[in-house]
This record gives sequence, C-alpha cells and structure tokens, in this order.
Amino acid sequence: FLAFAQTQNSFEPLARAPAAWIPVLGLALGPTIGALILFNWGLKIVPASNASVVATIEPVMAALLAFLFLGEHLEIWQMIGGGLVIAGAVIQSAGN
Repeated sequence: FLAFAQTQNSFEPLARAPAAWIPVLGLALGPTIGALILFNWGLKIVPASNASVVATIEPVMAALLAFLFLGEHLEIWQMIGGGLVIAGAVIQSAGN
C-alpha cells in the first residue's frame, strides 16, 4: 500500500537488482498479508475479546523477546509503558 506513496528514486535500487523483488514480495505476502489472513481466520475460533487482548500485548512481547534474544536496548519509559499495557490487558481479561 505504501509503495504508492514512494518517490521514483525509492525504487531505483530494486530496478538495479531485480532479484531483490523476491524478498520484498515475500515480506508482503508472508508476514503482512499472511498474518492478516490467519488473524481473521482465528477470529472464527477465538472470541474477539480474547483476540484483542493478545493483539494488545503482541508488540510488548515482541520488544521483550528482542531484548532477551537479540540484545535490543529498552529505555525505562518503554519498560514502564510495556508494563502498563500488560497490566491493562490483565485487568481487561479479569473483567470478562
């Protein structure tokens, strides 16, 4: 979708290396479109309230895994924010 918002110069490296389109298309079809399809398919099985809690904590868990396994650095405000998101998800799921 954002390809339409790019300048012509943005596509110059891809024009010089046509083989680079394979990973670009793989990223578009796999994690992007594939994740959306699987999430919507999962909504047929899992209640929307549970799916929304999981979708809320997903970025926090991704940051935590990047910190633990990839050596990413988290600032104190990021940790506090992640804790608040998890606390909110726990409070929301306890209310159901």
